[in-house]
Amino acid sequence: MKKKNPSRRITVYFYSRTHMPLGILPVLSGDIVIRRNEVSTWSIVVNGNSKFGQRFDRGDRVSIWDTTPGLEPVQLIAGAATYIEDELSGGVRTMTISGVDDMIWLDQGIMLPYPEKPTPTNGSNVSPTTGGYYNTGPHGNRPGGMILSLLDDQLAHAHEDHHQSRKNDMIVEYPPYLADMGDASLKEYSWGDLYKPLSEAVAGVFEASGWNGTIITSQTGGPDGRDAVFTTRSPRDYSRAVRLSMHNGAVDGFKIVEEAPELSQVYGIIPRLGEMWPMSRQLFTRSRNYSWWAFKTASAIDIEHGPDGDEHDIDDWYLDDYYKYEDEYKKRIADIDKELEGKGPKSSIEVSVQDTPYLSFPRRFGIGDIITVDLDDAQFTEQLQRVDMSWGTSGVRAKLQLGPELVEESNNVYPTIRDIKRKLRRTFIRS
Repeated sequence: MKKKNPSRRITVYFYSRTHMPLGILPVLSGDIVIRRNEVSTWSIVVNGNSKFGQRFDRGDRVSIWDTTPGLEPVQLIAGAATYIEDELSGGVRTMTISGVDDMIWLDQGIMLPYPEKPTPTNGSNVSPTTGGYYNTGPHGNRPGGMILSLLDDQLAHAHEDHHQSRKNDMIVEYPPYLADMGDASLKEYSWGDLYKPLSEAVAGVFEASGWNGTIITSQTGGPDGRDAVFTTRSPRDYSRAVRLSMHNGAVDGFKIVEEAPELSQVYGIIPRLGEMWPMSRQLFTRSRNYSWWAFKTASAIDIEHGPDGDEHDIDDWYLDDYYKYEDEYKKRIADIDKELEGKGPKSSIEVSVQDTPYLSFPRRFGIGDIITVDLDDAQFTEQLQRVDMSWGTSGVRAKLQLGPELVEESNNVYPTIRDIKRKLRRTFIRS
C-alpha cells in the first residue's frame, strides 16, 4: 500500500526580546524567504482577537517550525520582528508581523578592535601598533572557522559593555567536522580595515577562499529555545539522493530569467607610457565577449585620478624608475577591469515545488546543499541559494532558487541555460 504523505503543519512560537518563551501565535497565513549567506525574512498574519496575538510587542521574536505530525520537528527560521501592523476591518482584527533572521547581526555589527582587549597589546588578536583585529581562527585558518571566530569575538563573547555584545543570547557552534569549515587555508589572510560591517568582513573570507559553504542560523530548543546559534556547513552533495521532478510530483513549474549585460566594453583614458610630453594620453580598451546577446554596450572612464579619487601627478610618472612606473600602469588597467565587474549577463532558474514532506526543504535537504532537478529531459544540478515558502488555508507551497540569483554568469553558465531551454523546447513540442 502506498504511503500517504501527511499534511504539513507550520507552528510559530514567540519569545520576548530576552528569549523568554511566551507561547504559540495563532497564525492564519505566512511567508518566509530563506537566503544563503544573506539576511532571511519572514511575514505572518495573526488572529488579532486572540490573547496571544495581542501579547506580541515590539522587540519580540519568533521561531517558525515545520511540525508535521509523525515527523521530527524541523526549524525553518528564527529572528526578531521589525514591523507590526494591527488592523480592525469589517469586524475582523488581524495583525501583520514581519521580521528578519539573526543574520541581521552581521549587517548591524561592525568590526572593532578585539572587544576583550580594546587597548593595543601583543596579544594574538590585537595589532601591537594599531590595535586592529586580525584573528584568523583556531581551526587551521579554514574559512568557516575564521568566520565563526570573528562572530565569536565580535558578538558572542564581546565584553559586556561592548555596544554590539550578544553575550547573553548567542552561541557560536563549531562544526564537529573540519570539512564543514572549508578545505582552503588562508594562512596570510588580512581582515583589512576596521569599522566596516561584519557582513563585509565575512564576504571577504568567502571571496578570498572560494569556499561555497553556508552560514547556518537557528534558535536552540523548540518552545523553550533561549539562544541564537551560528554555525557553518559545507554544501552536502545530494545530487543523486535528491532528484526533484515532475514524475515524482515534486515539481509543478519553473521560471528561467535571463538579462542582457549592462556593460561589455570600457574605454579607459590613461597617460601614455614612454612619451616625453607629460600630458600625452592614450585610449585603452577592455571588453568581454557576450556574443549570445545581439548588442554591445560601452562606456568610457578617465582614470588619470583613478576611481578612488586620489590625484596622481603625471609628471612624476616620467621621473620614477621603470618598474614603479609599470606598476602604476598595471594598476590603471585593473581599474578599467573593475568597471566591467558585475555588469555582465545575468540568469537564474527557479523551480516551483509541490508539498511533498518526504522530499521537502529543510527535512531532506537544506539551504546551500546541492540537489538535482529534472524537468522531463532537462536536468540540472545546482546549489540551493534561496527558498520562498508560504502557507495558509490552501496548504504549504515552496519555490526553490537553484544557482545564483540573477548574478553575473560566466561563459560556462550560458551553455547550461541554453541546453536546458533546448531540452524543454523539445519536450513541450513533443507533448
